[in-house]
Amino acid sequence: MDFNNQQMQKLLELADMQFDPCIDYKKQIDSALIEIEKKLNFFLSPDFYDKNARINILIVDDLELSIFQLNKMLNKVGINPYVARTKAEAIDLYNKHSFDFLFIDVYLPNLQDGFDLMNQMLKIKNEKKQKTKFVAISSSDDKDIIQKAMKLGM
Repeated sequence: MDFNNQQMQKLLELADMQFDPCIDYKKQIDSALIEIEKKLNFFLSPDFYDKNARINILIVDDLELSIFQLNKMLNKVGINPYVARTKAEAIDLYNKHSFDFLFIDVYLPNLQDGFDLMNQMLKIKNEKKQKTKFVAISSSDDKDIIQKAMKLGM
């Protein structure tokens, strides 16, 4: 698997790790993935389900299959998903509720709509001083799209 510097930095950031030039690149990727897996396993622990405060996630997608799959998976691990199928619905829900994460489809229904929504949501986030984390979702492996999303902090 090849990573560019920015992708490697994001991976290490997710794992709460720093790049170490003395350690083999592949070993650092493996270590980072293990650390991220440990964080994700938190959602499977019994302690997670006992908490009164549930994690709220807004899923913004126009594809019903994706919405169904994400909704089912998130509910299964005790996360409270909200769904918006349009930019207007997403902005309305984001203004009314507090979200821990936003999963935004890049193609909503076209590439410009997804990035336009991301920019609008980031502006609202900054105005409200929220700590929402943004996640771009897409079936594309276009490196330019990935770079554009990463530049937005996703």
